[in-house]
Amino acid sequence: MNDQEDSDDIGSDKEDRDRKSRFVLKKLKTGQIPFRRDGKPNCPFCGRVFPKDIESLIQHATGVGKGSAHKHKAASKAKHAAFGKFLRDYVKTGLIPLVGPAVGPHVVH
Repeated sequence: MNDQEDSDDIGSDKEDRDRKSRFVLKKLKTGQIPFRRDGKPNCPFCGRVFPKDIESLIQHATGVGKGSAHKHKAASKAKHAAFGKFLRDYVKTGLIPLVGPAVGPHVVH
């Protein structure tokens, strides 16, 4: 593991954000970053709790991940982008349940 991957201090170029996103996606897929609090889906990077509607959670993660606003640092954008991909590719498809206990680790290849 690269120290930069685990750090929130990353460069703002696309390559650094992509590397960080891949690292975070891997941790989400293995359950090392939980996305449920008290059985309810939440953003593990902001702490915002969302209703059982996955679309609002995907919209939040994707919006922050792709946002051009300077209020979010590059690391936050990379984490949110990875979370959006995780939700679309693994949770929305049913590979990982949206609600329920924060059991882990779950392994998805």
